[in-house]
Amino acid sequence: MNQLYKLQRQIKSNSWILPILLIFILAAFYKLSSLMVFIGDQGWFYISAKSMLYGQIPLVGITSSNVWIHQGALWTYMLFPVLFLFNFDPLGGAYLSILLTVISIVFLYILLKEMYSVRVALTASLFYATSPLVIIHSRLPYHTSPIPLFVILYLLFLYRWASGEKKYFPFIFLTLSILYNFELATIILWPILLVIVLYLYKTNLKLVKSSLSSKNILLAVALFIIPMVPFLIYDINHGYLQTFGFAKWVILRPFYIFSEGLGEKEFYQTVLFFLNKYSQTVFISNVFLAFTFFVASIYVLFLNLHQEILKRKKKIIESLILASSFIIPLLAFFINKTPSEAYLVIFFPIWFSSLALVLESLYKEKLLFFAFFIIFTLPFLNLSYLISTNYLMNIKNGYGIGLGEKVKIAKQIILKADGSKYSLVMGGVGSKYESGVMPYEYLLWELGNKPSKKIENKAFLIIESYNKVIVIDRDVVKYK
Repeated sequence: MNQLYKLQRQIKSNSWILPILLIFILAAFYKLSSLMVFIGDQGWFYISAKSMLYGQIPLVGITSSNVWIHQGALWTYMLFPVLFLFNFDPLGGAYLSILLTVISIVFLYILLKEMYSVRVALTASLFYATSPLVIIHSRLPYHTSPIPLFVILYLLFLYRWASGEKKYFPFIFLTLSILYNFELATIILWPILLVIVLYLYKTNLKLVKSSLSSKNILLAVALFIIPMVPFLIYDINHGYLQTFGFAKWVILRPFYIFSEGLGEKEFYQTVLFFLNKYSQTVFISNVFLAFTFFVASIYVLFLNLHQEILKRKKKIIESLILASSFIIPLLAFFINKTPSEAYLVIFFPIWFSSLALVLESLYKEKLLFFAFFIIFTLPFLNLSYLISTNYLMNIKNGYGIGLGEKVKIAKQIILKADGSKYSLVMGGVGSKYESGVMPYEYLLWELGNKPSKKIENKAFLIIESYNKVIVIDRDVVKYK
């Protein structure tokens, strides 16, 4: 009876997370079939997953922004069974990425409830679940989709270990290895572990020593290596670029500033990109207010850390983990000067955790009106803007043409091809990248008549702009 009573109390105390999950699910599935993002690089992974049907098991994924190195193939391995289950309907990938985001919200709640309180956990979860960019990325099945979940798990394992539970130490390395497979840039999370280790070395040497038992070390090494096996096999015949080559580049990258200079123009563009994306993540309606939240988050994080250290309170570990998680990846982002949205998903859980602490400080200062005003208006305004702009689809500087329109174009090509062989050529904005045509190649394969890799007598030119797409056949367009 006691166990049942405890379970009932636990369900009741955590029940507020359910409406938050419901809000997210409704927002994520709204017009999904027509407005799902389906860009070129997604098409690359879909085709890679489809190729597994024919026994072609990839060891690496798509090339990174540094084209001499690849992302991992782990996303392809996750995508294949889901696509297979849904008969290779492209929406299958979106169902997976939405599910991953639902799990992310749950674990963000668990993390912050353990670190702070139910109120902080619910606030962060609500903001996360109604964030425009979080929702958009949940509808964008891509190798970055699982990253927020595993960042949260990394921080959760790190916190539990630093709090004295040494059994979680090996799982820190498992999450780091998995994250490296999804996105090489997640290596910027590794120094956070170093910060915590150095702190514990001074304050809890016993925990550090007990965590370094032979059993724990062997388990940590095994858990780190297992997800890395495809990389390691690939590296045998490719000069170890995926492992040692990339590690060397990461170590030397900060020193390039001295030879290349800061690059004021690049740095300025990176700052503008960052502020725009932070606004789209936290408060899409107003960049200035979003920037205010950003500054307030940094202030509160370091104020909390300063007070915890000064007064020797109990929340030093919590403050240290969040502050280092906020600042270290931020510095790495600006040092690298590569404005890519793929990197920013690393920040999603951290931004909303710190924003929840800003609201918590308003509670403590008895500024309840401002706290409640932000809590009720921010999610509403973000969702309203997102829905009114069709999830930033078919607009300039948005996410391009939605899946529904691309399916129509693919069906139009199938009809015109009438069972004969044909070539496919990409024009417009999609022609900038080799992968630009791949979403159409995948859709045409799924519909039963994939394009030929050779130049055929019949050909179709697809011309894409940010808000429309047209198809012209070879009778109109002549090309070599």
